[in-house]
Amino acid sequence: MDDKRRVEIRHLPSGVPNLDVVLGGGLTELSMHVIAGVPGTGKTILTLSFLVEGVRCGEPGVMVTFEESPEEHIRKARTFGWDLGQMVKDNRVELIYMRPVDLTVEEVLQRIETAVSRIVARRVVLNSISGFELAIAPTEREDFREALYHLTRGLSGRRINLLMTTEVPESFSELQFSFHNISFLTDNIVLLRYVEIASSLALGTVVVKMRTSQHSRELREYAITDKGIEVGVPFKDYSAILSGMPAPTTPLALLGVGLSEEDRRVLQSLLEMGESTSERVAQRTGLDSMVVRGALEGLVAARICGRGRRARTHNLPRRAARDAVQTSAAPQAVAAACP
Repeated sequence: MDDKRRVEIRHLPSGVPNLDVVLGGGLTELSMHVIAGVPGTGKTILTLSFLVEGVRCGEPGVMVTFEESPEEHIRKARTFGWDLGQMVKDNRVELIYMRPVDLTVEEVLQRIETAVSRIVARRVVLNSISGFELAIAPTEREDFREALYHLTRGLSGRRINLLMTTEVPESFSELQFSFHNISFLTDNIVLLRYVEIASSLALGTVVVKMRTSQHSRELREYAITDKGIEVGVPFKDYSAILSGMPAPTTPLALLGVGLSEEDRRVLQSLLEMGESTSERVAQRTGLDSMVVRGALEGLVAARICGRGRRARTHNLPRRAARDAVQTSAAPQAVAAACP
């Protein structure tokens, strides 16, 4: 009989509940995590969430930054309801700002070590890898990978969890990574990026790599709200999103291209309910009745539906209209609810 026991892997909450679901329970303990994305996708917000969640779990944290001052991070955190300044005063968080003035690798590592020991940190954020490389003297950049190796292994040996950020090329049509040739060090990679859907930009996230834990491989939409990052549902209505040329895969997507969010919610409700009235649609969607009537008028104007009980699909692609008829009572439902 085989007596080998499965090693239990502990997961750390990231501070973004639905992201933890995608990660199979959270970020794996004692691993090197990388958040990759173009500017503006919320990398710093996610790292702040990681630090704040650590404090809630009794795990002090250190953030090392090379581009934004501690005051800027404190101000940014405040917009999401996180009192990072108080956490710093309570010695539960320490913010280290390393100005890019030809530092030595040893100086950077020593400051991190001192801060970790001072507050007995369990989480460390390095924001960002590219900032770290630019901060050190040009003569020492040849040893950059070795410096990262010593940093990651040193923290792991002390049972400290490391989260780093890095930028990827700003491309909407290609999925590329630029990890300064340090991908061999990374255990987990989470990608944040822009995607184009129906001529509008949306934000999408996917777990690209996770060595020691099962995880979702779905590309999910997320938003930056006044509470931080909120991860939503997968992009079920489209395929080939990462190619830069997403293709609608469902009647709703085919019918909904170019519609506003309110229009799509109204159309989705009609597809689900069958024949209905504008009042019932308003109740189901939670939208104001005037907003619903405006959305329905827009669908009429776009000739997605007609007044009365006859659905008009004259301006839709022929295949879209056919698929909608074959898979649901969409035309009749839309027509019945149109004012």
